[in-house]
Amino acid sequence: MILSNKNIGGNDGVNINELKSAVSFFRSRLMEIESKTIELARRKLSLQTKFIEIAKQLLELNSKSNMQTGIVKVIVSAKSERTYLFDLNILLRCRLGA
Repeated sequence: MILSNKNIGGNDGVNINELKSAVSFFRSRLMEIESKTIELARRKLSLQTKFIEIAKQLLELNSKSNMQTGIVKVIVSAKSERTYLFDLNILLRCRLGA
């Protein structure tokens, strides 16, 4: 009512105590709304920051998934069944622009 400049007293006027009470109520309510608005703006900024971090991570993961990969099969023949440790070194030629 105060913000829209409406008459709160009617034809008989306004009791000063009622006016003080209304002013106090609206002041308190406006402060609550402003406080909540600030809190939501901070939360929005925090969420936007997290979103940007996750988007960067996703871009990095997608760029890694676009790397060329291949499969190397190794066939081993042994006289007995046991666990072996192998080192495999390979040299690849990469074509630019491929």
